[in-house]
Amino acid sequence: MSEGEFAKLKEDIRINGLRSPIVFWRGQLIDGRHRIQACEELGIMWDNFAEEADADQDPVKVALSLNLHRRHLDPSQLAMVADKVRGIYDEESAATRKTTEGRPPKNKLGANLPQVKTREKKASEKAAEAVGVSGRSVSDAKKVRTKGVAELAAAVERGEVAVSAAAAIADLPKEQQLEIVSRDEVKDAAAAIREEKRRAAAAAKGADEQAVKALLAAANPLCVIEKVIVKFTQEQLTALYVRCEELLDKVA
Repeated sequence: MSEGEFAKLKEDIRINGLRSPIVFWRGQLIDGRHRIQACEELGIMWDNFAEEADADQDPVKVALSLNLHRRHLDPSQLAMVADKVRGIYDEESAATRKTTEGRPPKNKLGANLPQVKTREKKASEKAAEAVGVSGRSVSDAKKVRTKGVAELAAAVERGEVAVSAAAAIADLPKEQQLEIVSRDEVKDAAAAIREEKRRAAAAAKGADEQAVKALLAAANPLCVIEKVIVKFTQEQLTALYVRCEELLDKVA
């Protein structure tokens, strides 16, 4: 929270009182730190507004639900929030692995039996579920935060740029990213990058098809394969296999 936002919060509490509860989970504060600070600076007792969340609930989800409903965020902004939350789940998973590592099974009778492992959700999946966005958007947010310049991430967090467009820009050199953000051309630049990739993919597909036709038309495709490296689809491989069998039959 910026100084300006905190000043507005403090003034609102001074005029209207504390209207949102301070929430704890198993004795730990999970929502209301700034409100507590504002109340203490104003000399207002906040203890009567404290609530304890259900101990069985996910504290991250509780804190998010309490915070997000007070803010009007678009899906891209939510994805950036989810990326921050992902770090919490990463730490949680690491702590769990460290605690359970090398621990023998509780049932001694089953000690020598194969242990069935259930798939644990990835931190990004948990974060996406907690915030209510797609896993793809969380991946885009992570890319923006790790590869993009700070100005690009900030633009997404302010709701000025879609996270998918920002992710496309994040692959560019940092100097180029800064120039695009400063000119407010993220959307257009991302569209141009996508179009370039689409054309490249179409050209590559066309080249593959031409190469396959050349292989199928050759007297001995196996010799040509040694000289041409092509990415084959399953259908192309099947066609090539059939053609090779026909040639082998003729030789036999």
